[in-house]
Amino acid sequence: MNVAFSSDNNYVKQLEISMISLFENNKDMNISVYIIDNGINNENKERLNNIVNNYNNTIKYYSFDKLTEGLKTDNSFPVSSFGRIFLPRIKEIDKIIYFDCDSIIADSINSLYNIDISDYYLAGVQDTVYNFYKELIGLNKEYRYVNARNDAFKFKKNERR
Repeated sequence: MNVAFSSDNNYVKQLEISMISLFENNKDMNISVYIIDNGINNENKERLNNIVNNYNNTIKYYSFDKLTEGLKTDNSFPVSSFGRIFLPRIKEIDKIIYFDCDSIIADSINSLYNIDISDYYLAGVQDTVYNFYKELIGLNKEYRYVNARNDAFKFKKNERR
């Protein structure tokens, strides 16, 4: 099972709690954690590594700058929050669940992970973002922006959104 987070040093404490809640409520699963790393220092990485190792799971870091190459923003939002948009650039994974660093996982995610999305590129929760911000980060204003609010949706492979 693959799970992703995006963080910088400012959200490592929240990330630690989120990861612990994930692992505590999913002890029967092998979880690979993918961290979109926007400048997490070595001391904090060591703390994250220890948490993952304590639960016998794995962790891998991806440079935010390399992964998000081409990102344009006015810095009005923490840039780490844009990391999820670029998860498809990680070619070694075919399915992943993204959690914000301040998420608390209160139950098993097995049923969520096993939702059949084979006819879809993406399943997510749409956020209400102004077209101005979409254009700033290089998204067509007609596209949907995925976040942790509003009603869930899926993008069918034959649809343009």
